[in-house]
Amino acid sequence: MQPPRKAVAFLRWFCREDCLEEIEGDLMEVFKKEYENSPLKAKWKYTTSVMKYFRPEFMKSFKHHQPRTLGMYQSYFKIGWRNLLRNKSYSIINILGLAIGIACCLLSSLYIFHELSYDRFHKNANRIVRATTEFSYGGKVTKVAVTGTKVLPEFKRVFPEVESGVRLFPAGAVVAHDDKLFREQGFVYTDSSFFNVFSFHLLEGNPRTALNRPDQVVLTVSMAKKYFGDKTPLGKTLQVNNSQEFVITGIVEDCPPNSQIKFDMLASWSSLTDPVYTTEGWFDASHYTYLLLHKPGMHEALSSKIPAYFKAQDAKNDLSGENYLTIRLQPLTDVHLRALVEGGLEPGSDYRYVYIFSIIALFILIIAAANYINLTTARASDRAKEVGLRKTVGALPRQLIGQFISESLVVVTAALIIGLLLVAALMPAFSTITGRQLTGNFLMKPESLFAIVAILLVIGLLGGFYPSLVLSRFAPANVLKGNFNTRASGITLRKSLIVIQFVISMTLITSTLVIHSQMEFIQNKKLGYQKDHIVVLRGDRSITEKMPTLKSVLLDNTEIQNITTCNQTPVFIPGKYNLAFNDQEMLITGIRADKDFVKTMGLTIIGGTDFTEAEEASAFARTDTLYRPVMLNETAARSFEWTPEEAVGKVLTFQGRRSMVTAVVDDFHFSSLHESISPFIIFMGSTTNWILVRTSGNHVPETLHYMATKWNELAPHLPFEYEFLDDQFNKLYSAESKTGKLFYAFAILGIGLACLGLFGLVTFMAQQRTKEIGIRKILGSSLYGLIMLLSKDFLKLVVLATLIAFPLGWWAMDRWLQGFAYRVSIHGMEFTLTFVITFTIASLTMSAQVIKAALANPAKSLRTE
Repeated sequence: MQPPRKAVAFLRWFCREDCLEEIEGDLMEVFKKEYENSPLKAKWKYTTSVMKYFRPEFMKSFKHHQPRTLGMYQSYFKIGWRNLLRNKSYSIINILGLAIGIACCLLSSLYIFHELSYDRFHKNANRIVRATTEFSYGGKVTKVAVTGTKVLPEFKRVFPEVESGVRLFPAGAVVAHDDKLFREQGFVYTDSSFFNVFSFHLLEGNPRTALNRPDQVVLTVSMAKKYFGDKTPLGKTLQVNNSQEFVITGIVEDCPPNSQIKFDMLASWSSLTDPVYTTEGWFDASHYTYLLLHKPGMHEALSSKIPAYFKAQDAKNDLSGENYLTIRLQPLTDVHLRALVEGGLEPGSDYRYVYIFSIIALFILIIAAANYINLTTARASDRAKEVGLRKTVGALPRQLIGQFISESLVVVTAALIIGLLLVAALMPAFSTITGRQLTGNFLMKPESLFAIVAILLVIGLLGGFYPSLVLSRFAPANVLKGNFNTRASGITLRKSLIVIQFVISMTLITSTLVIHSQMEFIQNKKLGYQKDHIVVLRGDRSITEKMPTLKSVLLDNTEIQNITTCNQTPVFIPGKYNLAFNDQEMLITGIRADKDFVKTMGLTIIGGTDFTEAEEASAFARTDTLYRPVMLNETAARSFEWTPEEAVGKVLTFQGRRSMVTAVVDDFHFSSLHESISPFIIFMGSTTNWILVRTSGNHVPETLHYMATKWNELAPHLPFEYEFLDDQFNKLYSAESKTGKLFYAFAILGIGLACLGLFGLVTFMAQQRTKEIGIRKILGSSLYGLIMLLSKDFLKLVVLATLIAFPLGWWAMDRWLQGFAYRVSIHGMEFTLTFVITFTIASLTMSAQVIKAALANPAKSLRTE
């Protein structure tokens, strides 16, 4: 039963908007009555009635009319400002909550885009790949970032896709200048093609010749200023490792913070004289290799050729079946977030964390926006009479919607300004937590400005459109009489938003508790060695002859218990060595150390005996007539299918030299707990790269002072620099530690924002039900009954949020824990604690307003009735 469409269209075309609703309603009412008797007559009469209204007094003006929009919007802003001042508590909750949410979102965005920008500043970034080594023995696959020395020259010879390449060997060095000594960890050996492959800007010097001869070095701007001040350093020399004189041939800009390749000094590769680095080989991987391809996207074609090539190489090296060695390629721009291998140039991040923080940033913003929308819609009924009056004097629905949206945009803009100020204030602390040098430059990029404006518009439109749409539909007469009810129309939305807020907050709290449990597990897990109270000193070959004297002098101090020397610290050992027994061959992780290593580290021998002085002498002799004494861990012994007792006395070929197993030690962790324990070898040899000093843990400052004094007496050419072994261990989990701190901060903010919104909503609901509470008190309702009346609906929503959040939190944390070979189990304790925390905070948030409403004098609340 519809009136003629053309007649309706014609009426709407010519009729004035202020008359259209009334005329159309009257015509429809008559049409329905006539339609029951004669449909044809009803349609005819409707059409003729429309034509009768086609008179000047009902026709709208078709001339262009420029409304006084400026005055209208001035009125909107004036009334909006008065509303903000009249309801200060709600205004503060709205603006402050939104500002915090926007600030958290922007800070997270700064971190996310900083992580995504790693290594993309290179001109050839889309053509550079990193070569990594993958090897397997007995089905155990190991992937490391370092490669053998043969990879770069061989790939350039064999594969036409490779245009150039670079090797990097971060050796570190002791640099002497003007009678001062400095330990430079950023001393890196590299090929002369370095500046051709990478886009590090050379400020002084020739990029083609700066590194093409032995004993040449390029300094960063910071290093040049450190050693020479404002003087030009080109052509001057620096003494390195108390032996080589390096000529400075260039000055390069400092490495950007978003580069995983970092250095302070670049030395020419030809300066290396040790055969380990000058002899081409696939094994004994110790440096990093980057390849420059001719065209972007060629790494997939090159990767497809590598397996066939290395299958032939494996045959030459007597590797087959589950035992193999190959090279994998990884785009440069994926290295930071998708390391996938052990031992990169610097600790990488994980793309999963980028996703996690993107989701968290969005969730925090959703919580803040939900607060704003919730309170705005809830308080819309207070504006009902204003809307009714505006409609009475001729305001159109679109004008009312425009008014509410304008006011909403004002609030959101104020929150955005405060949020940006919070970002500026919190950025230094946030940079410290994340370990990244974050700046606000990203926020000034066009895409960032677009995102900020989009956030402002979306929240502003949502906060203004819904309440204005609801109120604009009410009949003015009913509104002005007080005959309206907005509670039913918005209750579902408000409940849904509250549930969403607490689901997000409880998921964050659960995740924080699980991460904390895992980090405690890592700290307390038995590693197979004792990491506490060990001081790590950095030495070099120059103190080899003085090492017995230094040991003797240091051990005279009763606070010092044991001392050992080794080529690497045992916390994280990425290097691999070739080990063979008869026809079985494998790559194995290992450490070169003296006879006191096992005792100093507190390792447990489960077969054989500790190294002796006689065995140490034979190891240092470097002769094929004597066996080199070695120890295996239990996993290595099992790889050869030996028991610890059977392994003792076995003769192996290790690094091309006959070696005898003198003992088997219990498994210990020499890498992070992300990886399971793999085969390991301890071999004796002359090395003073690292000196490990076990102390009692008492009188630490005095002990360190004693060590420094004796060090300066016996090794004045080396700076005394120390670090504690447990600090090195903690650095392995810096990413997880930062994640835990950020989750903790976001969890606090999430539950804080949720409760802030809950506080505002409970306060409003208590005010709305003031008369109801007064009547209930007069009729004898108890304080407990009134508190439950006002609280139970909200607490039910918290319980519902709990039922949704717990499975979500369990799923997310189980996925995260899968990245650890050794992990905690997720128990009910984390969920119970999350519920207790959330329920308690929510109850305390509501209690003040609920009790205040319940204790109010009913005479005051009912005096207007």
